[in-house]
Amino acid sequence: MTAELDTTGVVRVWLEEGVTRLPDRVLDAVLADVPSTPQRHHAGFDRIPFRRSTQVRLLVALMALAIVGASVAMVAGAWRLGPIPRPFDLGPLVAGRYVIDRPFPVRISLDLPAGWTGNELTTDTVSIVRSATGEGGPALTFTEIDAVYPDPCHWADGSIVPVGPDDDLAAALAQTSGVSVSPPIATDLGGYAAKHVGMTGPADFTGCTSIDDAFHVWGLPETHSLSPGEHDEIWIAQVGSTRLVAYSEVFPTTPPDVAAELDTMIASIRLERFAAIPVPTPEGLPQPPLMRDAEWPYAGLGIPLTKTGFYQHVQLFDYTLDGGVHPLPDLRVAAFEGQRGWYGADVGIVSDPGSPPRARLAWWSVAKVYLDPCHWETSPLGIADPPLMRNLDGLTEALNGWWPTQTDPKVSADYGPARFAPVVTAPPKAVAWVGIAEELELTIPADLDLASCDGGEYRLWVTHQGLVRTARAGERIDLRIADFRPGLLVVDASHQPDAPQAVVDQLDDARVSLSLVLP
Repeated sequence: MTAELDTTGVVRVWLEEGVTRLPDRVLDAVLADVPSTPQRHHAGFDRIPFRRSTQVRLLVALMALAIVGASVAMVAGAWRLGPIPRPFDLGPLVAGRYVIDRPFPVRISLDLPAGWTGNELTTDTVSIVRSATGEGGPALTFTEIDAVYPDPCHWADGSIVPVGPDDDLAAALAQTSGVSVSPPIATDLGGYAAKHVGMTGPADFTGCTSIDDAFHVWGLPETHSLSPGEHDEIWIAQVGSTRLVAYSEVFPTTPPDVAAELDTMIASIRLERFAAIPVPTPEGLPQPPLMRDAEWPYAGLGIPLTKTGFYQHVQLFDYTLDGGVHPLPDLRVAAFEGQRGWYGADVGIVSDPGSPPRARLAWWSVAKVYLDPCHWETSPLGIADPPLMRNLDGLTEALNGWWPTQTDPKVSADYGPARFAPVVTAPPKAVAWVGIAEELELTIPADLDLASCDGGEYRLWVTHQGLVRTARAGERIDLRIADFRPGLLVVDASHQPDAPQAVVDQLDDARVSLSLVLP
């Protein structure tokens, strides 16, 4: 076991007195600790005052100063030749070296010139932007990437593609269509082996599917989109179990000196054991009072909504090994932006108190799917087998696999879809939401006659709580199926064929704002 130097207390006392003079008691303490061995006296030497000579006192003083200097370095935390780094935080940052100690399992330190701002510090992303430009300007970002869009120009038309821990993210990015990409090369990032890819977006996005948000490159855990002519330099390093991605963004209007600053910042990065330890905040400094956020109102049944935040509780369920089902102990919260003129419902929110409402946003823990929704009670087709619905793929298949599409009637020698079965107007695709979710669209046949259905109802499914989801002729239903591991949930955004466009727009706004979180 290595003993710690016993000089820290003496050093601190000396520092309290000032560094211009070494106190006599320190010198005496050092002299007392200097080992001495009795020596044989020789003629002529016993008359020389050697034991307390000025030269010896000077030598011992120099030795004490050396010990003090070493102790000061140890008290500071480590031997350093450079400045002590500051903890990274949001807001304008003065020039200096900073250390980012969250959210990643590795620490990141780097040098920042003047004029940069901490812009984002979340559970999976840290970004630094040029102060004068804010979001959408030159930036350096640290994040993780778990899924990519192979065709950013038409990202909404296809599935997002997961990139697992053992997959080559650099190769996946290099295959992105519609951009100029440099081939992956081996390099390093902060002392760790890395791969580098350069990517430049097209000059304009003419012909892309989505005009408002046109060019998604990746989408999990956060979405990154290119602007016209944007150039990104991307580094990917595997540090332990973490695949850390650092990327810089410059634009056609970015001044060359700002682009050069980004290069310098990236060159200064050190990871994990190369990163310095942030200096702890001194005790005793005044702290701002803790402010509690105002609670959002609960969107209960019949509660009128305004355009502000609301919430509802969400009960998830899981299956046991013997095939049973049980409610999970922790309720989740559905948080969303209310829409003026809408109301809270027993599940979700509705555009009006009518039955059925013109538009609805709801979330369901589906237990059974009726293969023949019109003849849900008397049809020999019965229900989708629950054991097939206990994971994301199985529930997605149950909600579309039995029903016709616009190009496939799903008719075979031993099976044919029921009359008035829903039509799968948009087949399942993977999207970035609560990890990777599945998204699909159903449309109820316009010629549906409810009077011909069992009990006058058209039943799509029943939940674990016993709630029944019914539908009407011509209704369009957008479904998003998510796996919370454990617990499956179906988010349902639907509207009737006579719903005004303004109501459909409100539905889209509410759906985009929806977040499912643990309270």
